[in-house]
Amino acid sequence: MTKTMAFPIRDGAGCSSKLAPAIVSEVLNKLKLGSPVDSYGAGRDDAAAILQEDGSWLILTVDNSPLTGETPFNCGKIAALNAMSDVWAMGGKPYLLAGTLIAGHELSKESIVEVLEGADAAVRAANAFYVTGQMNRHINNSISWLGFAVVGNVEKGRPLMQKQNLASGQVLVLTKRIGTGMLLAALERDLGGDFDFDAVFESMCESNRQASEILSRAGVEACTDVSGSGLGGSLAEMVKLSAVEATVFFDRVPLFRGSYEAASILHIRTGLNSSNEDWAEDLVKWDWERPRKHELRTLIFDPQTSGGLLAGVAEDQADGVLKELEEAGIPSSPIGRVESSGRSRITIR
Repeated sequence: MTKTMAFPIRDGAGCSSKLAPAIVSEVLNKLKLGSPVDSYGAGRDDAAAILQEDGSWLILTVDNSPLTGETPFNCGKIAALNAMSDVWAMGGKPYLLAGTLIAGHELSKESIVEVLEGADAAVRAANAFYVTGQMNRHINNSISWLGFAVVGNVEKGRPLMQKQNLASGQVLVLTKRIGTGMLLAALERDLGGDFDFDAVFESMCESNRQASEILSRAGVEACTDVSGSGLGGSLAEMVKLSAVEATVFFDRVPLFRGSYEAASILHIRTGLNSSNEDWAEDLVKWDWERPRKHELRTLIFDPQTSGGLLAGVAEDQADGVLKELEEAGIPSSPIGRVESSGRSRITIR
């Protein structure tokens, strides 16, 4: 059976639609935002975190993207999971989501109901609450968007997981396969090939909640979710903030079936690929001799929608964490390690 998207997409599905990381960084650097003293965020982390009097952390984030999925229900589910993932990446639990829907002119009332039911199902499964919020009609465009403001918390005594906490000796653990961006692009362009679209949609519909809980119980303090900047961009943010050197072994990076062929033979790229590569160029060293180095760069910087968590796990805990993730049905991989501190660098072998 041929896979199709539930709704029209153009120039990038899901997180492929995000602004280039270099533009985001430049904008945030120019802003003078007032923040509470005991807080994190303002572009440094996946969400803002504000320390509370009882020792817990209040987590606040917002996310939106074009409706992406093979059914209206799953479009809503993926959008909600993608938004809540920012909270899970910081070791928190989401407890309230307020949504905003911008409906393209082809989105029917029946489809809107299905989309919001999917979102509500994902939120309920996370033991959180969903309020519908604002709904608008996009009169001159067929592309529909769904976004959420998310409120969550990290309980007292649990670590606040942050990008800046990578440290020498840690093992880099990735909890989902990569390649969603280019395979969604192949689907958008109706390209033929041995593409595992079913696995892509199943992965995007999988929550990062359980992975977050396992990492948090193990005391992991370094984490982010792999999103629009791709695996390479997400790791570059962590390395830059932590001032460490890290090595990624490409052969250990899990890929969706067909994604390597999409990059190396069909030369599929999303609109964000070049921007992601350019932004991290000064940090990345490509230490290999491969005939298709350029295509492998495309995979490393492929933007992910509802991607997995990328964590730095202490070496003496890595085996236990990976075993617990495997027993929970989360196909995680030790893709590299943090080598040293002092300067920011990523070596990909």
